[in-house]
Amino acid sequence: MRAGPIAAPGEPAPAAAVNAVAQLASQLGVELNDVRIVSVQGEEFSDSCLGLGGIAESCLQVMTPGYVIVLEANGQQYTFHTDQTGSVIRQAPAAEGGPVATPGVKTESIIGLRQDTASGCVDIFLDLEGARYGACDGQLTATAFPTDTHRLEQLLDMQAIYASFAAETPAGMVAFNGKGPSTRACRTAHDG
Repeated sequence: MRAGPIAAPGEPAPAAAVNAVAQLASQLGVELNDVRIVSVQGEEFSDSCLGLGGIAESCLQVMTPGYVIVLEANGQQYTFHTDQTGSVIRQAPAAEGGPVATPGVKTESIIGLRQDTASGCVDIFLDLEGARYGACDGQLTATAFPTDTHRLEQLLDMQAIYASFAAETPAGMVAFNGKGPSTRACRTAHDG
């Protein structure tokens, strides 16, 4: 159940919106002033996951008041769902072909993974140039795709077929910046 706008232009934004701005700025590695609040709408979410629970995630079926907040940075818009205080913030899936802002995952990457390991946090990115990897938010090592494989073609095919998404997985936070219409999960041969 969506309510009207919370703050009129020029009025102070609720704390939840300020927290969402800080989260997006951190995720994208930009200054707070580089993120603009487009809209803040009151919302009654039907579950504790703010309407954005994952497939394997268990969410309490309880009405949760909060906000739908649209932010803009680097010419792109990002939608967040928050609780009333802004202590719980979840990013909504990107619009078809839009970027997914994920900690450590740069929007120009097609696939990004941030993983916490015993030796620290690791970022891995795949883009049209190949792979980049290294310590989170640190200097990355770049490597090109091997020329005797079809990895670049496979990556481009996946990007053309599947829509953007971000998910917390057992392997870490993964983001895929797709341009395709399909939101159906990719299955491999060993999945059956």
